Amino acid sequence: MKTRLNKQFPAVGAGSVKWFCVALCLTVGFGLSACSDDDDEGGGGGTPAQQPPKVADVGIQHPVAQFAENWFEIDGFTYADGRMTGGTYNGGSMSFSISSNPMVIREWHEGEDWTSTYSNIKVNESGFVTSADCFFSRTDSLGGTDGTASARFTYDANGYLLTESGTNTGISDGESYSYSWSSTYTWSDGNLMRVETSYVEDGETETDVTTYTYGRSDWTNSGVDFPMEVGYCGNFFGDFGDECYIFSAGLMGRLTKNIPTRVVTMEDNGAYSRTHTIDEVEYNPDGSIRQITMDGYWPYYYGYDAYPIQQQQETYSAAAAAKTEQVARSLKRTHRMMRR
Repeated sequence: MKTRLNKQFPAVGAGSVKWFCVALCLTVGFGLSACSDDDDEGGGGGTPAQQPPKVADVGIQHPVAQFAENWFEIDGFTYADGRMTGGTYNGGSMSFSISSNPMVIREWHEGEDWTSTYSNIKVNESGFVTSADCFFSRTDSLGGTDGTASARFTYDANGYLLTESGTNTGISDGESYSYSWSSTYTWSDGNLMRVETSYVEDGETETDVTTYTYGRSDWTNSGVDFPMEVGYCGNFFGDFGDECYIFSAGLMGRLTKNIPTRVVTMEDNGAYSRTHTIDEVEYNPDGSIRQITMDGYWPYYYGYDAYPIQQQQETYSAAAAAKTEQVARSLKRTHRMMRR
């Protein structure tokens, strides 16, 4: 079956090779309560989108300006009048823009050999996407892929994503393909607990399930898409779910209340699995998330206008150096005492 290129998240959390457009970081902001009344009537309704919402209006307290994994290349987002207008990801090799009147989202590789354009975007009264179309094209050594995709989304009355469904058809390396997908989301006490996605192609069905565990009520989410990055980003925007900027833009509903302590994904009807443990969440003085450490050693860093990543590197590097020097002095004192 495997035409669809679902996200294979490496154990260390590094971004994987990005595949064309049908990747809609869907689990958009983990939301508030469990499935309440659906206010989108099956998705696809709404009005033509003119511009993205102001991120503050969807509960994002501290808009992320920069992000990086393990001090790799720093990527980031741009804003105008409180609305996201674009940014970069994958170490700057991929870019995206969100234009207005009407709203069109475009993704492209630095060499322009990979492009995705999302148009005919409709939104509900809160500004959340209810439907969109996409045309994507990619050139590679095997010939590449060209195709189209369409998706529909529903939310509950509080603005939390409930379902996503869509189709993807095209030609990949000279052969035609077509598949569909559908996802459902389960919430509890402001946090996403489970995402179940089924893919159907050539009469075969594959199902992936991601579950989230929350063990720290003090790990509040100030406005980062980390839970989606390590779990399930979706199948439409953002290179087949490898990137989740759509959530940070406030276009896919509200964000989760907390940062999870554990994320488990079972893929291909349970044939494959991956588990991530979140070890620590660190905050800036204003309450914005500075760093999240996963699997014992892999850090995610976030920068803001008031706390850019470069400044954090200098501050915390200096603090680490001071601590190292303090330890060294303590050892010297110990050694002197032992010699007496």
